[in-house]
Amino acid sequence: MRLTSPITRLCSMSYLRLQAGRCVLKLAAEPGCHELIPLELFQEVAWLIQDPCPEVKQVMLNKLQKGLTSMKLPLEYVALLAFYATDVGKERRSKARHILLRVIQLRRDYMVMNSTNSERNHTVLPEYALPTLIHLLAYHPNMDVDNRDSLKSTLDVLWWFLEPLMQKNDNFPFLKKLVETVKQAVDAIDPFNDVINERMYAVCDLAFGVINSKCSNIKLPPFPGEVKLSKRFFAPPEKLVPNTKNYIPENYDFSPHRVPVAVEMEVDHPTVRNRVLTVSRERRRRKTKNLIIAIHKKRQYD
Repeated sequence: MRLTSPITRLCSMSYLRLQAGRCVLKLAAEPGCHELIPLELFQEVAWLIQDPCPEVKQVMLNKLQKGLTSMKLPLEYVALLAFYATDVGKERRSKARHILLRVIQLRRDYMVMNSTNSERNHTVLPEYALPTLIHLLAYHPNMDVDNRDSLKSTLDVLWWFLEPLMQKNDNFPFLKKLVETVKQAVDAIDPFNDVINERMYAVCDLAFGVINSKCSNIKLPPFPGEVKLSKRFFAPPEKLVPNTKNYIPENYDFSPHRVPVAVEMEVDHPTVRNRVLTVSRERRRRKTKNLIIAIHKKRQYD
C-alpha cells in the first residue's frame, strides 16, 4: 500500500525539516563552524520557526533556548527568536519573549565582565542582532514592499524584537546608527539585486519608525562611535551616495498591532498530534502506518 495520505506527507516533510534544522544548530554551536554555514541555509533555519507544524516550532525554540542561553550559538541566531512574534501559540510566543529577555541580559552582563575586550562588541552585544534580523526580513518569502499586510507583519516582528532591547531607554542612538549603517550598505549575497536591496531599505525605514516611536519625546545625541556590520550579510555599495529615499508609504502608522488569531495549519490535527517528533523512530513508523491504514479504511466506507 502506498503511503499517499496528505497528512502523512506533511508529517514526514515537517520531520525532515526539523532534523535538518537541528543539525544546522548543532553545527553552528561548534566554535568556528557557523561561518561555514551558507546564508541560504541559515535563512531556511529561520523559516522553520514559522513552519506549519507546531511541534517543529516548539522543538526549534527549545534548541535555540539551549544554545543561546549557554552562549554557544553565535549572536546572529538571536535574531531567529524574532520570528516567534507572529506565532499564534500564546505560550510559545511568551516563552520566546522570556528567552529573548534572558539572552539580552546574559550578553550585557558578559560585556560588563569583559569590558576591556571592546573589539568583540559586534559579536556579543545583543543590539548587533538587529542588522541580521533586517537582512532576514528582506529575504522573507512573504516580504513585499507594495503590500501593506506584508509591511504590517514585518513591523510586528520588529516591534516584538526591539521593545526588549529598548527597555532601558539608553541605546536609541546606537540602534539608529546600526539601522542607518545598514541602509547605506547593500546585500552581500547579491549586491546588484535591486529588489532585495529595496526590501532591506524598507525594513530599515520600518525599524526607524519603531525606534522613533519609542523615543519621540527624547532628544537624541548622535552616536559617537562607528558600528561594524557582518561582511557575511552586508557589503559596501559601488557608489558612496547617501541613501535618503523613503521606501515605505508616507504617513505610515508605526503603532504595534495585535497578533491575529489563526489556525495552526492542517498538521496540528488531533489524529496526528504527538505522532511527529515526540516518539522514537520505530514507534513513530508503526503509529504512522496504523494511521494510514485507518484513513484508508475510512475512505473505503465513505
